[in-house]
Amino acid sequence: GHNRPIVAIDSVLFDRGDALLALSSDGMLSEWDPVDGRCLISTNPSAPLGGDATALAVLPGRRHAAYGGRFGLVHIVEVTGLTLVTSLTGAADGCLALCARSLGAHSMDATLASVSAGGRLRVWTICRQSSSSGSSSGGEGTTWRAVELRDLGVVGADSEGTRGAGSEGTRGAASEAAGAAMLAPSSASASGTAATIGVAAGSELARGAGLKG
Repeated sequence: GHNRPIVAIDSVLFDRGDALLALSSDGMLSEWDPVDGRCLISTNPSAPLGGDATALAVLPGRRHAAYGGRFGLVHIVEVTGLTLVTSLTGAADGCLALCARSLGAHSMDATLASVSAGGRLRVWTICRQSSSSGSSSGGEGTTWRAVELRDLGVVGADSEGTRGAGSEGTRGAASEAAGAAMLAPSSASASGTAATIGVAAGSELARGAGLKG
């Protein structure tokens, strides 16, 4: 189990059935059978994350998940093995909440929005790519590539309100803002700036987060 508080939980597809994916503040991920309560798989706490993990979002298809915190990267993992697929850069001040949305029923693209503790709203456009060995279901063998990052500025008029970032109210407001960003126009002229971003794959996290069953 987790030794630190669980900060987020969501439903994913594990093999052929549902599972609950949990994230604790030390960056540990675990998946649980919702029927009998068994732990299906878990990672070791991620040393590079310290105690700063705060947010989790399941990507379209429910076979990948993104998680982040106050450490400047958003990591995408494949849920069956909890293996790191890629890490998104561009959020140096971290994130308090994440929200993901497909760009359409037949689209291979999705949007992933984050809100920092200071209220800054960012939206990545990410593209799902299947390798030659990957299945059409979008599970193992599938990767995600970031193609655009839009910085939509600071949300909320009350700057004092952003300072209590640890409160559930602030976290809820951040989640609502991230969700609202899913409806934002994709053009760079709509109050945000578009920029091509780098993707940090194969990071120290990938080498340091050993698995345990």
